[in-house]
Amino acid sequence: MRKIFSLTALFFVILTNCIAQNQGKWFGYGNEKNILKVELASLLTNTISFQYERSLLSNTAITVSMGIMPKSKMPFASYLENKFAQASSLNVSKYSIMSGYRYYLSGEAFRGFYVSPFLKVAGSSITIDYKFNVENEVKTIPLSGNLIGITAGVLVGAQFSLGNRFNLDLEIFGPHYGFSKGELIGPMPLNTIEKDFLEKDLTNLDLPIIKTNSIVTNNGASIKLSGPWLGLRSNIGIGYKF
Repeated sequence: MRKIFSLTALFFVILTNCIAQNQGKWFGYGNEKNILKVELASLLTNTISFQYERSLLSNTAITVSMGIMPKSKMPFASYLENKFAQASSLNVSKYSIMSGYRYYLSGEAFRGFYVSPFLKVAGSSITIDYKFNVENEVKTIPLSGNLIGITAGVLVGAQFSLGNRFNLDLEIFGPHYGFSKGELIGPMPLNTIEKDFLEKDLTNLDLPIIKTNSIVTNNGASIKLSGPWLGLRSNIGIGYKF
């Protein structure tokens, strides 16, 4: 949470500096080619996210977005428990970087509906105290590791002016698809019985979309993660033009 406040404060420092540099044009719309935005809907998932947009031709622009989620409980974990009973034990920190190209149907950059192909890279650091049963006794093995996903998609949205300097950006619908890869490792001394029970438990592990391949030894366990990665992007951004 402290990181979120720090990044938010940094955004407003940059925003204040931009306003100071452009205060002479405050009451008139000029030829601004840049927008710096904070994406508000990301806060619902404990993520602070910013976007920079730069106009190119009269009706096109490029965007670069960055999001950071500090380590916390998995968002909406209760909805995942029907697929993975231990979802509530997951702790996750995430980052994402996305770049897109926007084509505005209005013929004017920063105004009206747009279509934007984009590429996104997202990484997650994951920890979980994984519980398994050994002859009616519950054992716990701490697992931790990283997962990275690379996806491409197309975003449909609309952007509107809020006065002379501010814009409202509605990212309405942005499906994306790609691949993911990662590994969780849990060092823990295991006797033969514990090893057999954990191996059986991890073999039966069924995660949504993600494929798993586990290896259990007397020194612990590792789980390789791979498979397709699906996502749906939508957000609401407030931006300052300069």
